Amino acid sequence: MGSHSAALQLRSHSYGYAPYVAPCIVTAHLARNIRFHLANYLGAHNALSTFNEVVSGRKVSWVFEADLKNFFGSLDHGWLLRFVEHRVGDPRILNLTRRWLKAGVMETGDLHESEEGTLQGGPVSVILSNLYLHYVLDLWFERKVKPCLKGEAWLIRYVDDFVVCFQHRSDAERFMNVLPRRLGKFGLKLEPDKTRLVEFGRFAHRQKKRPETVYFLGFTH
Repeated sequence: MGSHSAALQLRSHSYGYAPYVAPCIVTAHLARNIRFHLANYLGAHNALSTFNEVVSGRKVSWVFEADLKNFFGSLDHGWLLRFVEHRVGDPRILNLTRRWLKAGVMETGDLHESEEGTLQGGPVSVILSNLYLHYVLDLWFERKVKPCLKGEAWLIRYVDDFVVCFQHRSDAERFMNVLPRRLGKFGLKLEPDKTRLVEFGRFAHRQKKRPETVYFLGFTH
């Protein structure tokens, strides 16, 4: 038998639902109370459209292309539950979310409990991970980073895939210096081999024979 989520076998005594139903209840409730209230939430197509609009219509000379190392497996449960509590007041849903996070993985009959992270691919994971980065990255960038920059800047994100467009290289480098410390506070790290600063955009100075490209959401730009 292959590995699968023990969370699928959760039984909620408070709701009285059968196994396999609890994750669906969590997903539906979180979607109503979290997903559609996040100001910076973008679907994949909207994120791509926004990136193209920013690059073609704004003063963009540099793009910071980032990749988070083992993102779904690194989410800190303590921080995540605190973020959920900001959005959800029902203690039963909070308890179900906590149990879902701790349920672990069943592999060849053995249960491996989870101390951090969330399963990649499930609808609950998408909503929770989006909420996590909303607080860790989106709000921090808008409220703390942008007011300190000299020029214009835009962060465009879909779940854990994000790019940041800058007018000035000095702003981009300053952001790159403070980002690892911010991520580290919440248990996250950048993947060095997939993180880079690219001269890109209408205002970029093209001195190379081949202009640099940006890879975002499965597309090369």
